[in-house]
Amino acid sequence: MRTPMPLPYDIVGYTYEADIHCTNCAVAEFGQTALDACEPIDDYGNYPVVVFRDMLEPGAENCGSCLEVIA
Repeated sequence: MRTPMPLPYDIVGYTYEADIHCTNCAVAEFGQTALDACEPIDDYGNYPVVVFRDMLEPGAENCGSCLEVIA
C-alpha cells in the first residue's frame, strides 16, 4: 500500500498570536470544531489563519508552541 503524497493545499498549521503553530497545537488551543467554524480569536483579537504546505519551505519553520518542524 502506498503512502499518500503530500499535497500543496494540505493544511499544515495556523498563524495566531504573532507566530506560526502546527495543526496539533492549534487544535489543542482552540479545538477542531472551533477552527473549522472560524470561531476562535487569539489574544490579539485576530482569527487564526490557515497555513498551506506550499506556503512554507520544507523544514524552514518551527511551531511556536511545541517547536516541532512544520511541513
